[in-house]
Amino acid sequence: LLVRYHVVTTMNENGWEQTGRLMAKSFQRNWPEEAGRLIVYAEGFTPDLPGLDVRVRPPWIDEFKAKHGGVPAYNGMRPNGYDYRFDGVKFCHKIGAVTDCGLGLDDGVMIWLDADTYTHAPIDVPWLMGLFPEPSYLAWLDRINAHPECGFVMYRCGHRYHKPFMESLRNLYTSGDIFKLREHHDCLALQNVVITKASSGKIEPPVSLSGDRTWHHPFVNGPLGSRLDHLKGERKKEGRSRDRDFRKRRNEPYWQGKKP
Repeated sequence: LLVRYHVVTTMNENGWEQTGRLMAKSFQRNWPEEAGRLIVYAEGFTPDLPGLDVRVRPPWIDEFKAKHGGVPAYNGMRPNGYDYRFDGVKFCHKIGAVTDCGLGLDDGVMIWLDADTYTHAPIDVPWLMGLFPEPSYLAWLDRINAHPECGFVMYRCGHRYHKPFMESLRNLYTSGDIFKLREHHDCLALQNVVITKASSGKIEPPVSLSGDRTWHHPFVNGPLGSRLDHLKGERKKEGRSRDRDFRKRRNEPYWQGKKP
């Protein structure tokens, strides 16, 4: 049975220059034919790389930013300075991309892939299928006593509750209810909808992709680390995850310092 994968991301021009172009090239080099073209919601620029599925953000994003963009508290400004956890305006782009793409799909698996990820080894369909066994609707990098790490999330688009889930996630922003949560970033938004839908039986408990759910950087400590790296934060400048990010050393060539 052929499984299609729809891989989606978003970035602005600065993000493209910093890590996005490298991310897209590594996708084209290493992902299988079944993943098709990388779907890029490009914020105000045109990527200078052929072979991408470039899309524009949905109209509600502009409406959301016009309404909330002038409110410092909704842009991460706190009494002691900027805090990304409260920058609901910044992170609306990510929710806009994943819900706009997701609402147009009714088959296969949609994968959210952050623009600061890097595919350092070939990916094949059996590996992807092994990450995400049926019948679960969603697979993510969950953490104990912390919000999930959302650089990589899988959604089963043929699931009976796929579109209602996408609508609920989008509506958290279009209604302004994102600002009623204890933090205003996309990871807490996703966690809120997952907990609500799983507790009511609408979706199955999510599949965990975390190698260590107690660790701050589960992405590279679990199965994803065998093929992917996540250059979040200062790692963007450093070029890869750090030795101290790991609970135990990985033995793949990339992690041994060899050039991909």
